[in-house]
Amino acid sequence: MKNSSNKTKDSHDLSYLLRHDKTCKLETGGWRSVENLVHEQGFTFEQLCDLVANDSKGRFEFNDDKTKIRALYGHSVPVEMNYACCTPPEILYHGTSMMPTLP
Repeated sequence: MKNSSNKTKDSHDLSYLLRHDKTCKLETGGWRSVENLVHEQGFTFEQLCDLVANDSKGRFEFNDDKTKIRALYGHSVPVEMNYACCTPPEILYHGTSMMPTLP
């Protein structure tokens, strides 16, 4: 079982497994089975629920019956996310701050 006292490490580990793990072929949509993460990667179901529910960046989601989990973005392995194509609006806005960033 993973050390549940280190949520940051658990989140990083989950991010790697769902975005960059070349040893596991993700299902269409980027899904990976919860059973695999519990039985082979050392997570508990409760840890996965906590990581999905409390991730401030909204990186993860479950399918409807919580049997599969995926990262929503940031993949370095090929993933077909099955997003629907749409026509963008005539005017798009980008939320960039006017304040310069420090080096």
